[in-house]
Amino acid sequence: EEPLASLFDASLVTAPESARETYRLRLAPRNAAESFEEVLLTLRAPLFALEEVEVLDSTGNRMRYRFFEIERNRGLPPAAFRFEAPAGTEIVAAGGAEVDP
Repeated sequence: EEPLASLFDASLVTAPESARETYRLRLAPRNAAESFEEVLLTLRAPLFALEEVEVLDSTGNRMRYRFFEIERNRGLPPAAFRFEAPAGTEIVAAGGAEVDP
């Protein structure tokens, strides 16, 4: 995985005038082969909570994603990480050894 700074050129589009307003950041891909031209992020101060992502693709289409009522750091129940393989599934451990389910 590469650091975000090596993938995009970032620039500040707007800065807040008060502590509770939003920042707008523009991310332009450094690789010209990407399928999009830019990504605009809207972040709410003071926690820099993500409110909106706007993507301009290489054909001129603009897609906007807005986030509402985001709850941060709620935690996940252990059941969210429990995996049960369907009957008849062959389970292979790292290194290729077969494992009894």
